[in-house]
Formats: sequence, structure tokens, C-alpha cells
Amino acid sequence: MIPTGITLYQWQHCPYCTKVRRAFDQMGLQYRIVECGPDQAEVYQLLGRRQVPAIKDVRTGVTMLESDDIIAYARRQYGEGGGAQQGDGAPSEAA
Repeated sequence: MIPTGITLYQWQHCPYCTKVRRAFDQMGLQYRIVECGPDQAEVYQLLGRRQVPAIKDVRTGVTMLESDDIIAYARRQYGEGGGAQQGDGAPSEAA
């Protein structure tokens, strides 16, 4: 698993949230999940909108909405297919 600073704000039954979780899992990313209630107060406090999925990456300070944008960001930042990009600050693991 690739360590990240990503927290995913989601509602379990949201198809767009499922899409993001599946993409993160396929990329082998470690991430934290915050399950939001119907009022999505957590996301509103973070981004000023009541919308999931949303992420906050504490490594980069990035916050964002929209499933396709979130997936594209994770691929750019942490690499496609389970490999962290060189120089992204991720600790390397000894084999």
C-alpha cells in the first residue's frame, strides 16, 4: 500500500464515492475515510459546499470535489497502478 495524506469524505451509498474508493484501492493507496451524514457538515466546513466525494490531502494541502478530478489528482500525485512517483516525499520501503 502507498501511504498518502488523503482523507476521503464520503457517503457509503453514493455511486461517485464508490468510484473513488475503487480507484484508490486499484492504485493501492492508503487513505482515511470520513463517513458524512445526510447534512454533509464535515464537507461544508472544509469546502463550503455540501457535496461528496471530497478529499483533503494533508501532504499537499489540496482539497477538492468531483470524483473524476479526485481520481486524476491521485494518479498524478501518487502514480498509476500502485507506484508512488519519485520525489513526491513518500517514504521508500526497503525490499
